[in-house]
Amino acid sequence: GRKGVCVLIVPVRRYSAAMRVLGFANAQGTVRSAPTASDIEARYREQILEAILLHQHTSRSEARRRTVEMLARVGLDAPDRRFDQYPHELSGGMRQRVVIAMALVCRPELLIADEPTTALDVTLQAQILGLIRTLQREIGCSVLLITHDFGVVAQMADDVAVMHHGRIVERGPVRAVLQHPQHPYTRSLLEALPSRRARVA
Repeated sequence: GRKGVCVLIVPVRRYSAAMRVLGFANAQGTVRSAPTASDIEARYREQILEAILLHQHTSRSEARRRTVEMLARVGLDAPDRRFDQYPHELSGGMRQRVVIAMALVCRPELLIADEPTTALDVTLQAQILGLIRTLQREIGCSVLLITHDFGVVAQMADDVAVMHHGRIVERGPVRAVLQHPQHPYTRSLLEALPSRRARVA
């Protein structure tokens, strides 16, 4: 089907329920916020190579080559050196780029991005979202983006689904949902946005 970005508005604690509702329990690639997405005691080479060797039949040398190539594609300088570093040796933005590389190195059909810009400043957030969009087009995968941020929704989504108490209460093309919300919960979320409050004031 059409490759695009579907955004799911859901509290993080409802993540498992969201996956069951949408039937994506076995999605191949998952991007989460960098502090929770990687093992702080293991070098990135161990974590990324493990993912490749677990899912695909290839040699360690080929897996290393593909890993370094993907680290370069996500915009990291000196990818050979990053390959051998620990998470605490990189900045927050750099760690998030590595997490994206980890999720995409096996070229999944579906990339799940679970709050991928948490704890990043506005500039880094824009860079990471732009990177996900670019790599989505290059690899040809679909993206399921889980967020509570309607600013991210407006920037990224083709389609959006809003969850409340573990079930989808509204879904549709992003422009229709944002401009003409039908469910009271969706309307309350939109009315809580600072830009909406400013207009009312």
